[in-house]
Amino acid sequence: LRKSVGLALALAFLLSVGLSYLLARHITRPLARMLEAARRMVGGEFKQRIAAGSNDELSDLARALNQMAGSIEEKIEALKQDRTKMAATLIAMQEGVMVLTVDGTLRLTNPAMERMIGRQGSELTGQSYWEVVRQPKLNEFISQALSGGGQTTEISLGSGPGRIFQVYASSLAEGQDRAAGLVLVFHDITELRRLEQVRKDFVANVSHELRTPITAIKGYVEALRDDPKVDLQQRQRFLEIIETHTDRLNVIITDLLLLSKIESGQIPLQQHPVELVPLLHRTLGLLSHQIHLKQHKIVLNDGGAVPPVLGDEERLGQIFSNLLDNAIKYTPDQGAITITLGEQSGNIDVHIDDTGIGIPLTDLPRIFERFYRVDKARSRELGGTGLGLAIVKHLVEAHGGTVTAESRGKGTRFTVKLPASSN
Repeated sequence: LRKSVGLALALAFLLSVGLSYLLARHITRPLARMLEAARRMVGGEFKQRIAAGSNDELSDLARALNQMAGSIEEKIEALKQDRTKMAATLIAMQEGVMVLTVDGTLRLTNPAMERMIGRQGSELTGQSYWEVVRQPKLNEFISQALSGGGQTTEISLGSGPGRIFQVYASSLAEGQDRAAGLVLVFHDITELRRLEQVRKDFVANVSHELRTPITAIKGYVEALRDDPKVDLQQRQRFLEIIETHTDRLNVIITDLLLLSKIESGQIPLQQHPVELVPLLHRTLGLLSHQIHLKQHKIVLNDGGAVPPVLGDEERLGQIFSNLLDNAIKYTPDQGAITITLGEQSGNIDVHIDDTGIGIPLTDLPRIFERFYRVDKARSRELGGTGLGLAIVKHLVEAHGGTVTAESRGKGTRFTVKLPASSN
């Protein structure tokens, strides 16, 4: 009996150990697979799925892990797409973007911002904002914005005149009522401010240019009205002065209307091949009286057989008439004016050189602006309106060309580049 019971117990023990082993393997194998899948998820791999065959609790856990992996994978892919879109947007933006943490450390810049600062993003990340842009007004604005203050300001960056930027600040939210940092957007408004200044100067100049002859006309009209006994000779002189100022007003208004029409494209150009050499000879013929009075020497170097240009003959004549008229006015008596033609890279270059008073280097960038004069008193004395070169610039550009000016203290060279006709 003892032997039988001992044998039965031994068999039962061995059987229970075997069954326990099999049961443990049945439970631990799926758990091992789940653990391996979890480790892969930690490493960023979400493609692998856990097999779930039965309907027990472990299978339910496996299915839950599979769903979690799929959901995380979708969210990560969505975040990657959002990040790609954001990176593409930041690269394409003309405005500079700077992202700061709550303590003022730089987290992100876009290429436009890096160009403004003149440094690479890898050099900037991790630095404090006051190390990156050492501009007192901007640093004060950022400090206030980080504290919940200012939203926008206007600053100037760079040495000399520099560039003018409108800076917008916006807080980065992280959870409810919790700031994660600051986003700064730099919008370049240099050209806008320049145009505003040009507009103000234009209004002021127009007012001044019109007021001068109007005041003179009004004064002489009042003199004639208040003193009916003015002798005939003096009356005639007054009327001649009034006529002179009236003509000047008419010229100013005509040039203003012409310039306005050119800028708005209301003057259609009759495009056809135009031979420049005969055109220049005709233009010089129209100016022969002024040339004779000042005894100027005119030299025309046609450069051989220069191809015609494609353009409007009347408007091209107006371009060269204005440029030659300027050269004659500002060149002293017995001076020389040289016109040189040449062909280069599909363009016809026309150089007009004079031995006149020249243009200071500081004034060269502005001489094509409306009403801009280097010597205002001398220009008015010579009858200039200050609109001739502005008209030249717009007409040349309407023909697809360019006009530039050079001067070295004495004498000036104007260069007109016009596309050659392909016919």
